[in-house]
Amino acid sequence: MSVDSPIDFPSSPLNGQTYDFQGVRYTWKDTSGGSGADGFWQVVAPYTYGSASEIEVNEGVSATKFITPYALANSEYKLNATRNNELDIRTAGTRYNDNIKAFFGTGNDSSVFHTGSAMKIDSTVGSIDINSTQGIRLLHNSASKLETLSTGISVNGDVGCITVTATGNIEADTLAAVENITTKNMTSSGTIDAYVISCDKLNMAAGNAAFPTITFGDVNTGFYQVSPDVLGISTGGNNRLTISDSEITANNTLNFLTGSEAAPAITFYSDANSGFYAPSQDSIGISVNGNGALKVDQVDVTSYKPLYVFTSSSSGSYATRIINNTSLADGISVQVRNNRYNFVGIDDGGTDVSFRVHSNGDVQNANNSYGTISDRRIKQDISTAKSQWQDIKKVQLHNYRITKQVDKDGEDAVRHLGVMAQDLQEAGMGGLVQEDNEGTLTVKTSVLYMKALGALVEAMGRIESLEETVNNLGNLRERVEELETTVLEQDMIIKTTYEEIDNLNKYVEEKID
Repeated sequence: MSVDSPIDFPSSPLNGQTYDFQGVRYTWKDTSGGSGADGFWQVVAPYTYGSASEIEVNEGVSATKFITPYALANSEYKLNATRNNELDIRTAGTRYNDNIKAFFGTGNDSSVFHTGSAMKIDSTVGSIDINSTQGIRLLHNSASKLETLSTGISVNGDVGCITVTATGNIEADTLAAVENITTKNMTSSGTIDAYVISCDKLNMAAGNAAFPTITFGDVNTGFYQVSPDVLGISTGGNNRLTISDSEITANNTLNFLTGSEAAPAITFYSDANSGFYAPSQDSIGISVNGNGALKVDQVDVTSYKPLYVFTSSSSGSYATRIINNTSLADGISVQVRNNRYNFVGIDDGGTDVSFRVHSNGDVQNANNSYGTISDRRIKQDISTAKSQWQDIKKVQLHNYRITKQVDKDGEDAVRHLGVMAQDLQEAGMGGLVQEDNEGTLTVKTSVLYMKALGALVEAMGRIESLEETVNNLGNLRERVEELETTVLEQDMIIKTTYEEIDNLNKYVEEKID
């Protein structure tokens, strides 16, 4: 029934009185005993459902009167009212009894009614339940998808909206096409699509490398959980980076920007000018407070500041340990390029250096004690060395100055005492001479010292032998002196004897005469 304007019913109608309006006849049914104070206007035949969509009634009669479309021609109670107040239209409002539905539209697929405990808005595939104590529920195919709670909103399924703002927690399968999400805690087992997410705690499904949980418009590239306490990053459905509480494992190359000393490419939290950068091709630099501190390339490790290495607290540990694992490398080189007073030193942390290697080649230590490992138990093929006497006799000592030091210091260059490698080669001691990578000859000075020690031992033996000979000569002299004394004594005896014989001869001659 279509009504183009409000129906202006007659006032104080009599029971059975009719009123025609736009092709519809209404009959007054008096319920007040003939006084006309109460009753209702009833639509009477002919009338078929489907030709009307609404009825609009003004306050044509007293406030207690109401109008009700009654039984329709097809016996369907599309909008039924009785004195049991299934539908009560009054000035104060319209009331429907429990489970009495108000249908909307021509398809008879949408209705509003009260179940006795909740208000329900129902359609073919979805409905809304409004409960005075339990909140509001949004259902799809009888399954709850959204529910208001005392702490916030619970969502079971996908959510598509522009902005989500919540002071409590959000639990949902999927949040799609969202620009901003602001909440306290968020839990999702599906997809969250947003430009900005602000929350204290975000709980997501684990995902995997092929379908990571957090993506950026690419379903197989993003973040996921490899296992408890292990985070994975995948691209193209393949794991590229795994982060655990003990290590970070990359399954491919990590490429960073070059960076600079002032703005290194790899930094640490809240310190933007300290970290790692690439000074040039095939080199790595470390910057501290915007200034280069260390550079490593294919040839050198360059430190722009003093380099401190501290040992660990464990016994037997090394503060610094450099190992050459290739036969191509020559070893360790320490260069001091400024002046001769600079040196490489070892100390105990105080001001006194116990060992120095100066830039001019001088080596100094605090106690003049140098040693070598010389345990018989680690040696073999032990034999007595040959005489070093003749070799050491051939050694010539020279005074000289280093050419580079003369170029640098002029006449102030220090004069040294030592041997010439070529002299040793000519003297048959070429085993003491070596040639370095630059073609310069070097001398195994410590071995030369050992040869000198051997010659000294031989000299000591010879000296002791001579001393023994001299001592023996001293004993012979004493014997000669003893013999000389004895001879003198014998001479005195013989002289005395001769004198006695002379005296006897004289006596005899006197007696004969």
